[in-house]
Amino acid sequence: MQNLEVTNGLRGLNLTTIIHVPVKLKGKDIWTNVDSLNIQGCTRGGEKSPIITDLQHTFKDNKEPDVNCSFAVCLEFRCTSYMTRDARRVYTISGNVSSGWIEQTGLRSASFHLVSSATLEYDNNKYIFYSSDSSCLAPVARIETLVEVYEEPNLTKEIIGGVVGGLILLALMTAGLAKMNVQVFQHQLLQTSCKSEL
Repeated sequence: MQNLEVTNGLRGLNLTTIIHVPVKLKGKDIWTNVDSLNIQGCTRGGEKSPIITDLQHTFKDNKEPDVNCSFAVCLEFRCTSYMTRDARRVYTISGNVSSGWIEQTGLRSASFHLVSSATLEYDNNKYIFYSSDSSCLAPVARIETLVEVYEEPNLTKEIIGGVVGGLILLALMTAGLAKMNVQVFQHQLLQTSCKSEL
């Protein structure tokens, strides 16, 4: 689940929040049911193609790579609303992440940041966005979810080792008990032969 909160702290205005959600990596779905992926209060737009197609070098070089719209096909959601002063909207992206797309990375186990992005669209003729870098562009927010993938452990060696070790232990115990029984039997024979001689 990914949440995005939009807060208006100044004055009422018509505002469109544009959210890009990665949905496919090299033809494999990232979410289990992409067709039902919706964000409440938003309309579903078209798909945006990725810029980078060589995944293996990118993912192998990073410890926790980002899976974003640079590598994946993304869906665009447009959330238009009138926001009054001090109004707050929360947009939720929820669904189950599929495992098929992970094979496309060439990694058996890793951690990935599944990154959706959001930006604001407003009437530039009426409003100006003030920023510290003087670009006056609305910021792009990152909505991250950490996806950890673990390789299924192959327990064949452990199972075979346990069986062989158990058989060896059983053989040693049997040999030890057999030797102990022989010694006890010999001791009893000696005692009975000593008694019969008396």
